[in-house]
Amino acid sequence: RNVLESLLAELPRHLVCEIDIFLVELCRITVLWEEQWGSALQEIQHDLMRKCVMLQEDAIRTMESDTITEAQKFEISTNKYAAVMAPTLALLDKRTRSTWRSTETPHEEDFAKKYWQICKEAMESLKNPDDPTKPSDAVAGLRTIYQQISNEMKTQKSIELSDIAPRLHSLKREASIPMPGRNTISGFGRHHSSYNSLNEILLRSSSDDTCSIAAFVEDVSILPTKTRPKRMDFVGSNGITFTYLLKGREDLRLDERLMQLL
Repeated sequence: RNVLESLLAELPRHLVCEIDIFLVELCRITVLWEEQWGSALQEIQHDLMRKCVMLQEDAIRTMESDTITEAQKFEISTNKYAAVMAPTLALLDKRTRSTWRSTETPHEEDFAKKYWQICKEAMESLKNPDDPTKPSDAVAGLRTIYQQISNEMKTQKSIELSDIAPRLHSLKREASIPMPGRNTISGFGRHHSSYNSLNEILLRSSSDDTCSIAAFVEDVSILPTKTRPKRMDFVGSNGITFTYLLKGREDLRLDERLMQLL
C-alpha cells in the first residue's frame, strides 16, 4: 500500500482522478443493473421450484393430520415456510442493497422506475405470503419479473454511453488517460515487477508521447451471449480507434491463456 501511494503521489493529480473515474465507470458498464438482477433471479429459479414442491408436500401432510388443531397446522406451515425461504430472502436482500442505492445514471433511474416497486412487492410477497401452504403463489411475482428482465435483455443490442456512464462520456477531450494496453516498456509483464519498473511505467503513462484516450464512441454494443459482454471503441490521441471487450460474471483465465497463445 505504501509503495502504491508513493507511486500515485508522483503522478499528476488530474490523471489519478481521471483514471479513477475511468475504472469505476467501466465496472458499471460491464454488469448493468438488469444483468445483476437477471443473474440473481435466474440463480434462484430452480431452487425456488424445488422449495415450492417440498413445502407443498409438507403442507399436505400437515393439513391431513388429525392430532393438531387448524391453528397449529397453520403455524407449523408458516414456520416451515419461513425457515426454507430464509436463504433466498437473504440473497435477494444482498442484491437489493447492492443495486437500489441512489441512482447515478439515466439508465439506473429508468430501471429503478420500472422495477423497484414491483421488486419490492414481490419480495414482500415472498417474505410474508398470504397462504404459506401455497408457496407457488408467493414466488409468482419474482418469476414474472425474471421473465420481463430476460425478454428485455434479449432485445437489447446496444446502448448509449451517455445513458449508462455519463461521467465517462463527459470526460474532457484533453483527458490524459493512457490507452489501455498500448503503452508498455520492453519486458513488462514478465520479470519487471519491482518498484523501479512500475514507477517507470506509471511515469511514462503521463509523458507527452503516450497515446491517450481522446474520445469514447457513444454506441456501446452488447454481444448476444449469456454474460452479455460489452464492446467499446476508444479514439486515441493518434487518431486511431481501438476496440475493447468488457467481460464480467465469468472466469477470464481461459481468455488470458488464449491471448498468451495468440
